[in-house]
Amino acid sequence: MKGVAGIAAGLLGLLAATLPAAAAVQVPGCSLEQAIRAEIGSDDLKSWTDLYRAFQEFRACDDGSVAEGWDDFTERMLTEHWNELPELQRLVKRDPRFGPFVLRHLSEMIAGDDHVKAIRQNAKNRCPIGSRTLCQGILKALQ
Repeated sequence: MKGVAGIAAGLLGLLAATLPAAAAVQVPGCSLEQAIRAEIGSDDLKSWTDLYRAFQEFRACDDGSVAEGWDDFTERMLTEHWNELPELQRLVKRDPRFGPFVLRHLSEMIAGDDHVKAIRQNAKNRCPIGSRTLCQGILKALQ
């Protein structure tokens, strides 16, 4: 395992060294290494719990390509994995900062997009018991 960590650290260093200066614009509170790790990690998100862990570790990096990766994941979860909304509800209940974070990643979606229509239908017609406030927040974020 130590070898894998060393390889990952070496790759991060190489990426940081080869990034153009324009791509290395820093977000306050987010180092270049954190931004790279957050962006690489966004491809591996599989569940709301995974996104919550990324939120906990990298929320200061919520900008640019990192934010786009989280936007895509949020959209995918709410269109293809709506049945996992109770997991999101549990996380939002545990950490009230997580709900606005997730909803912010919906607000950039294009209103005419088919995914937006599907998410709206899910929030209106398939809202799980106990998630009404979350579903209303989803609908509001999509306006």
